[in-house]
Amino acid sequence: MLAPSGKLPPIKRSDDDLEGWPDEDDIDLPTRRLLALQSAAMQAAMAAARKAAGQDSIILLVGESGTGKDHLAEWIHRNSSRRTAPFFSVNCAALTKELAESELFGHEQGAFTGTKGRKRGLVELADGGTLLLNEIGELDLGLQSKLLTFLDTFTFVRLGGERSVRINSRLLAATNRDLAAEVEKRTFRRDLYYRLNVFPIHLPALRERLDDLPLLVSETLDLLTSRMGLRSKPQIGGDVIELLRLHPWSGNIRELRNVLERAIILSGGERLERQHVLLDLPSGEWSYTVRMEAGRTLHDVARDVSRRLVREALRKGSSKQEAAKILGITRHALAYQMKILDIED
Repeated sequence: MLAPSGKLPPIKRSDDDLEGWPDEDDIDLPTRRLLALQSAAMQAAMAAARKAAGQDSIILLVGESGTGKDHLAEWIHRNSSRRTAPFFSVNCAALTKELAESELFGHEQGAFTGTKGRKRGLVELADGGTLLLNEIGELDLGLQSKLLTFLDTFTFVRLGGERSVRINSRLLAATNRDLAAEVEKRTFRRDLYYRLNVFPIHLPALRERLDDLPLLVSETLDLLTSRMGLRSKPQIGGDVIELLRLHPWSGNIRELRNVLERAIILSGGERLERQHVLLDLPSGEWSYTVRMEAGRTLHDVARDVSRRLVREALRKGSSKQEAAKILGITRHALAYQMKILDIED
């Protein structure tokens, strides 16, 4: 959670994590923002990313769409020995089957109709640096074979060429698919999966790292303030963060940004209140994530769940009668629940 001053909270690291890092005052701001994340799930991912940055092995980033795999890949590059060399990223899902090989490995003049000269592919352009193959589970099976050969030898032949090209680049891969399951379905090569799965890093979904929500909201508002040309960063109503915690966030950080951008538009760029936060849920569904934290009892968690669900029903319902209907209880039962849960009328 942000400190009262609005500054990033102190970085939480173990003694082992401190080894090899500069003093806290010397760490750049993007790195500080990542290291300051409070959730145990994201701290584990960052600890793994730190180890990955110190090595030159293939890294496989796994996580749902919108969890920030591409951003973490770039962070690994910027904190590696290749930081001064190029970083390239390509979304394999956007590559057409006909042009994918040319985009990755390049082509020689005359390789196919319309080529006017030699073209270097992204693998070659990333020589000395890092190449991220995002959504690698979407790569065509035929091209998977050529990629495997490249990873084994760090050589390739341009499309339409005859001479092997040797380069020195590092490969990072990212996917929102279960590649092991894709292997069993024969849509992904088993040998390539084993070659890529040297050091996997799991990026948690937003619903698994709700402790980071205040910081993520603040950082996203900083970004939107700049990109939307606002005079100042919008303030947030006291119960907005609690409302955001109730959402399942199937779209993860990407969805969070959309929700906050919409809220800014609805608020006119002023203070963001609950009525400005419109959350998309399928078929009118809504949910609450339960967290059994250390030191909390079953009674504490049950009370917290009841309180949040009652408050959400009151927000969604146009009246107490409607809120009671949403909860499947009588209006008198709702009044009793509001009293024992200390919810103001």
